[in-house]
Amino acid sequence: MVESRQKIIDIQDCEYDVFHGFNSSLLSSYLIEFLRYLYCKEVELDTEIAIKLLAFSDKYLQNDLNDKCMSFLKHRLNSKNVYTVLDFAREENHSSLANWCLKFLENNINIRNVKNFIQYLDKKSDPEFITEHLKLKRQAFDIVLENYIDASQKQQENLKFYEDFLIKNIEIDTITSLANFLCDGNSKEINLDNLKRQVLNFADQNFKTLQEKNILKDIEKNFFIELVPYIQQKKSDHEDDKISLENEKKKGLKRREPSSNSENIPEENPLLKQTKKDLVDNQY
Repeated sequence: MVESRQKIIDIQDCEYDVFHGFNSSLLSSYLIEFLRYLYCKEVELDTEIAIKLLAFSDKYLQNDLNDKCMSFLKHRLNSKNVYTVLDFAREENHSSLANWCLKFLENNINIRNVKNFIQYLDKKSDPEFITEHLKLKRQAFDIVLENYIDASQKQQENLKFYEDFLIKNIEIDTITSLANFLCDGNSKEINLDNLKRQVLNFADQNFKTLQEKNILKDIEKNFFIELVPYIQQKKSDHEDDKISLENEKKKGLKRREPSSNSENIPEENPLLKQTKKDLVDNQY
C-alpha cells in the first residue's frame, strides 16, 4: 500500500491548521484523542470531542471507538449540551442517539428550562421527527400552563414569551385546559386579558366543532358565562362599525372597509344560544 511505503496515513476531513504547531486547540483535542485511541486504545472525551470522534469512527470503521463515543454522549447529556448532541444526531442520521436525546428532553423539561426548549422546537421541523416534535411541544404547553401562576411571581421577564406561546397553541386539543385555567380563581390575580380574548374568540369561531367533539362538557360553566357577553359585545361592535361606515359613506367620506372576519359575524350563534339554555338547565 502507498501508506506503508511512504509511512503516511491520509486522514481526511482535517483542516491544515490542525497540523500547524502543537499549540493548535484542534490538535490538542479531537485529533490527539483519535491518534491516542489508534495507538493506545485510550481516549479522553468531552461533548465536542465525542461528537467529532463519533464522525471519525464511523468513517474509519473504528467500532470500539464508536461505541465509546456513543455511550459517553448518551450518559453525559444535560440541559446545556442536549441540543448540540441532538442536532449532530439528526444531521448524521444517528437515529438511536437522536431518540435518546428526545427521551432525555421528555423526562427533564421543567419550568426552569422550558423557554430554551420552546425556542429550540420553533427552529426545528424535521419531518422524520414530527410525531416526537408535536408530543414535546404539547408537553411544553402543559408545563407552561401548570406553572404560569408561579412564573408570574418568579419569572416576570418571561411572561410575555409564555403568553405568546400559549396563544400560538390555542387548538381544539388545548381549548379545554386553557378555558379552565382562565376560570381558575388564582388566574384572576394576573393580567390575562389578551390570552382570554384569544381563547374566547377561538371558542366562538369553533363552537360547532367543540360541540360535535363533545368537548363542551369538560369546560367549566364560568367560561361560558364570559363567552356570552364577549360574543354580544363583538356583535355590538360590529353593528356600530357598520352604522359608522354607512354614515361616513353618506357624507362622501372614504374609510377602510371592515375586515372579512368582522363582516362574517353571525347575528346570533344558535349553538351558543342553546348552550346558554343548557347551562340554566344544568346540562353542562
